[in-house]
Amino acid sequence: MSGILTSLCGGLVLIAGWQYRHKLAGLIGLLMVLLPWLFDSRLQAILSQVIKA
Repeated sequence: MSGILTSLCGGLVLIAGWQYRHKLAGLIGLLMVLLPWLFDSRLQAILSQVIKA
């Protein structure tokens, strides 16, 4: 569950960084969105089911 929350919060940080032209905030937001998908086993299971479908 924390991986999903981290991804959602990362999306908000990414949007805010893009809107206010802060490159560092955008990069941090992008990392917050992508990294949980690589390290959270539940999110990896969801991702593998989506790819197979």
